[in-house]
Amino acid sequence: MALDLSPKKPDAVQPVKALFASLTEVLHQVVKFVLRFTPYGVYALIAVMAARYGLETLKPLGMLIIVTYIALILHFVLVFGGLISFVAKLNPLRFFKKAYPTIAVAFTTRSSYATLPINLEVITKRLGVSPKVASFVAPLGATMNFNGCGGVWPAVAAYGRLWSPYSFRIFMAFRSALPNIS
Repeated sequence: MALDLSPKKPDAVQPVKALFASLTEVLHQVVKFVLRFTPYGVYALIAVMAARYGLETLKPLGMLIIVTYIALILHFVLVFGGLISFVAKLNPLRFFKKAYPTIAVAFTTRSSYATLPINLEVITKRLGVSPKVASFVAPLGATMNFNGCGGVWPAVAAYGRLWSPYSFRIFMAFRSALPNIS
């Protein structure tokens, strides 16, 4: 749903536009605040699990993390690097260097929505995209495509292959393909 706030009398809607801009800034600050504490929460959850079930329970998790990182790095370099090189005709190293803050936050939080405030800042200030375009494209990109699934679900399927029934592997193959098709 969209609301056009540009009527014939722009002064009449200016307070509403200012309210939305202020609310957006407040929400971005709240997200940044929460993100500062996220690593501590994850550490606490893992510590409780290790204390309750022993360190042996973390070995399969460690293997899954290693396989997932390998799949994500391959996906990132081959797919995104290839698109930046061949479609956008840009140097991928320069692009990734400029986009590094967004990439780092996205990688550590695993959340498109939590990355949104940093993403908006990076694409407007470091990549030179106009704020008007950025405010439309960044939220849209945070809600669709989810290309990380191209690396995560195949890694889960490959790891799960060791212990899962055949039907689950077929499900995982479809599950990994569907988010990338849409």
